[in-house]
Formats: sequence, C-alpha cells, structure tokens
Amino acid sequence: MCLEAATSRSTAMTPSPISSTEVRAKVERISRSSTAGARWLFASEANQKRFEEDPQRFLPAYGGYCAYGVSQGYLVKIDPEAWKIVNDRLYLNYDRSVARTWAKDIAGYVKTADRNWPKLVSKP
Repeated sequence: MCLEAATSRSTAMTPSPISSTEVRAKVERISRSSTAGARWLFASEANQKRFEEDPQRFLPAYGGYCAYGVSQGYLVKIDPEAWKIVNDRLYLNYDRSVARTWAKDIAGYVKTADRNWPKLVSKP
C-alpha cells in the first residue's frame, strides 16, 4: 500500500496522510517500511520516522478496506488517493465517487462499519 508516493522518480501533487498536507516533491529516493502486512512508501525520511514511532496512529481503519464497503457489509479494495482523516483516523474508499457518497454521512457510515467490521474479519 502506498499512501504518499507512487513511483521512485516522479514529480506529483500527492495527498499525504502522514503530514496532513499535499506534498509537491521530486522524489529521488523513497523511504520504505513494512508494517501490518503492507509495504509503505514515504516521500521523506521524516515522514517515515513519524510513522514508525506510532504506526497504529496512521494505519487505516478496517484493515485498509473501503470504509463505505465495510459499512455495507463487504470487504472492498481501495484507491489510495480516495482517503480522509476524521478524528485522527484514516479512512480509505474504493474510489473518489464512493468517497463522496461516504462523506455525506461519515458518522453514520462509521457507526455501521464499526459494527460490521468484527463480523467481516471473522469470516473464513
């Protein structure tokens, strides 16, 4: 999972959940880390350090599955650019269109997803 940078040599405006800002950077060398079974790429070593000091703070809700999908009772893949931080919790969604639907009632969808999540992860 890549939340900050997609390629090792690119110039892009990319949302950064770690720094909570948009980062414009020519990335010559990406810092890497593996946590919670995912590969994480960082636009800077400082962001990697912040992440490694408290990874639980930055790990996405619902194991990185689509927040809206979980609220509907499904485990759905995500687009790493369709994210939002709410109350210090990172939520990912299938795509930006689904993220807009989810944004219409975040509290309601989170409440339902929190109820659904234990049942979904316990499925064989």
